[in-house]
Amino acid sequence: MYISKQPKIDYFVGDGLDLSEGRFKVLYDDETETEHSFTDQGVEVTGYDSQKTGRQKLVLHYQGQTVEFDVLVSPKAAINDEYLKQEITSAQGRKETLAYTFADAEKQAALVEKIDAAKAILENHDASQEAVNQALNDLKQAGTELDGNQRYQTAREELESLLESVLEKDPKSELIAQAEALLSSQTPTPESFADMKEKLNKKLASAEESHHVGSLEEGETAPTVEALPELVIETETQAFERQERPSGDLLVGERRIVQVGVEGQTRRLIEVDAKGNRTLLKTEVVKEAVSEITEVGTKVESRVQPLDGPKVLEVKKPSLVVEEEVLAYGHEERVNSSLPLGERRLVQVGVAGLRRNLVEIDSEGHRSLKGTEVLKEAVTEIVEVGTKVVKVPGDRPITPAPATQDTKKETTKIEPKTETSVSPIQVNQAAKQEPAKAEAQAEKTEGKQLPNTAAEVDANLLALGLAGVLSGFGLLAQKKKED
Repeated sequence: MYISKQPKIDYFVGDGLDLSEGRFKVLYDDETETEHSFTDQGVEVTGYDSQKTGRQKLVLHYQGQTVEFDVLVSPKAAINDEYLKQEITSAQGRKETLAYTFADAEKQAALVEKIDAAKAILENHDASQEAVNQALNDLKQAGTELDGNQRYQTAREELESLLESVLEKDPKSELIAQAEALLSSQTPTPESFADMKEKLNKKLASAEESHHVGSLEEGETAPTVEALPELVIETETQAFERQERPSGDLLVGERRIVQVGVEGQTRRLIEVDAKGNRTLLKTEVVKEAVSEITEVGTKVESRVQPLDGPKVLEVKKPSLVVEEEVLAYGHEERVNSSLPLGERRLVQVGVAGLRRNLVEIDSEGHRSLKGTEVLKEAVTEIVEVGTKVVKVPGDRPITPAPATQDTKKETTKIEPKTETSVSPIQVNQAAKQEPAKAEAQAEKTEGKQLPNTAAEVDANLLALGLAGVLSGFGLLAQKKKED
């Protein structure tokens, strides 16, 4: 058993299963073959779920045999009912115009019926796009068929003709002002026109009866006044037709105008006699109407495409940002044995460098370094630090003599403060001159040295040390002199 003709396989959510077009064939052992419809008695199809979207596998059962086939259930496409809503509003507004109030009763009823039907389609959430389009076309057609404007124009011309006749026969009649007010009214009704027409006809009939004054002599006949008919030329606009054609190139719900509609124009020659009776003599077409042709889409896209229409691919390119970065300079210290201990001298001034960075920023704000370029090299700051020990002029190292027993004994006999010696005075003067020399040396190097708080302390300690050495030297010299 195999399927010879597929049934309808594309559905929307909520659609009933349509198997009317499906056919399958059964091959028997005796090599005979029979064809059956999916709707024949004894045939059963299972597996269909109208509320489940996607591809579904259905099974056909017949006489203990089965065969499978696939159907696709798609979400309902968005219904485009904006045009229908606009047309309903327009049709309701038409009921206040002359085209409706003077129209034939049957055409008025047809318009009301189509308005109600269109409203029902809008309220039906399961309505298809085809039903919406059909309601739109029916409503437009009902509005086009209203003949109120033509009927109003005819009634107006008849009323104007009667008014002219009354003006000629009775210019002071009260009906003249009433008829003129009716003709200038913005909201006349067919009933008011018919009532005024009846009054004017009665006025003209009474005027004709009372026109003859006196009696005719014997044998005298009343003069005959012949009223010539009047030729009236009327121009009428002919509405264009609206046609719709299915198109497999457009998606379901899409519409495309292939040909713009153009209204036509006809001319009528009407003969109006003295009593206001109208006779159509001739009708000629001045301009043919051109139908409006609209293509309606029937194509169902694959579910790969989003329901809200094709997406526009938006490519966001990363941006390249150029940034400049200041490079800090380094610090270097060098030992200089020619500088006194504690002095610092700036040999080379440090200069900051400059580097250019190329940074890529993507659409999410992430930054990545793509390259660097050194625009200006940094210059290292170099400072020399002194290590030289400053010696006092006249000072020389003293090597102490070896001590003997006699010396040790005699040293106890030395009378302090009785002998005058130059050494202590020289020591004191040297001690006083040493800080002055240190200050003078500091003043000379002040412009070149960096701030150093330990220099002054070191000089004082050095002066005290020298004073102690010189004092010892003076005592030893005095001892030798006594020996």
